[in-house]
Amino acid sequence: MKRSKQTTLAACELENCHTIVQAFCRPGMPGSSATASSMDCVLRLARLWATNKNVLLVHSPGKTGFPHGPVTEACSMKHNINPAEEIRRFRANDPIENAATPPASWYTSNEFLDLEKNSVFQNQWLFVGRQDQLREPGDYFSGAFMGWPYVVVLDEGNVPRAFFNVCSHHGTCVASGEGTAEQFVCPYHGWTYDRQGTLIQAPLAGALQSLKQRNLDLKPIPVSQWGPFIALHFGTPSRSLESDLADLLDAFLAHPFKNIQFVRRVTYSIDCNWKVFVDNFLDGGYHVSHVHPGLAGQLKLASYTRTLGERWSMQSCGTGSSSNGDASEDFSERIGQHADYAWIYPNFMINRYGPWMDT
Repeated sequence: MKRSKQTTLAACELENCHTIVQAFCRPGMPGSSATASSMDCVLRLARLWATNKNVLLVHSPGKTGFPHGPVTEACSMKHNINPAEEIRRFRANDPIENAATPPASWYTSNEFLDLEKNSVFQNQWLFVGRQDQLREPGDYFSGAFMGWPYVVVLDEGNVPRAFFNVCSHHGTCVASGEGTAEQFVCPYHGWTYDRQGTLIQAPLAGALQSLKQRNLDLKPIPVSQWGPFIALHFGTPSRSLESDLADLLDAFLAHPFKNIQFVRRVTYSIDCNWKVFVDNFLDGGYHVSHVHPGLAGQLKLASYTRTLGERWSMQSCGTGSSSNGDASEDFSERIGQHADYAWIYPNFMINRYGPWMDT
């Protein structure tokens, strides 16, 4: 890594997220303020990284996740990381009182994201939709997750099936959006598949004996259901989704899923690494009083509890007017008498406020 002695650059590349926030929020740096939230600081810094060739490493008295101490020199951003080596060096087994946040590179590098795609997401059940999107045979929805295109359809036996949304001929998607279909027809050459993913027609290909010797059906994806949700597994499942989340489902019995009806979908594009969003969700209400004063005014934060499962967690809190925030707005009808926040590894989150649920 090339080093220089420049000391006037505006942004900071640091070894871990704790140091990023501390350094970037120092007075006198662009965008800094005494009240700037940690999340804002991290996101501002990430945007500066994208537009600055060099970044300044500044001193921080806080601990880092690596054996060496803080750094004060400037470095070029044009370098690759070795994810396996960074994981090896990180002190993951430190007690929580001394634990460090992961290095910033785990949130910014393409190499680390590639590792997560293959080691995390491909080995876990991932929630992609709702059961009420598949009410009648032929109902389907499609999408993509980290470059894996999929289509989920209800077959004639009312069994949900999922396939890679890729024609076996030249790789064109055979479905788009959501709707109802008797068959899936590739728009490129007309190859046609039924609801079981079986290739039933390939125009002008009848004389090609080589096609008859190959499996040219749509490639299946394991599909599972939990509560009102549908999940896919883009690898080879080694565990049952139902058994993994049985205890969490029991925790939701106070607010049964069966009475819930879909209202609407709102999509937000968030400019951050996926783990930043998870970090925010799992901070135990730490940010609520500052970022959501209206909500804080309706939560009894002193009653906040956390329940940890092997692949999930639940945060729960009583509701009612409180002095934690701005109580000038009445959210009681929206919030109900209790709030639950469930997280399912790696990236699915459920908010339950009384009769309402959002994910």
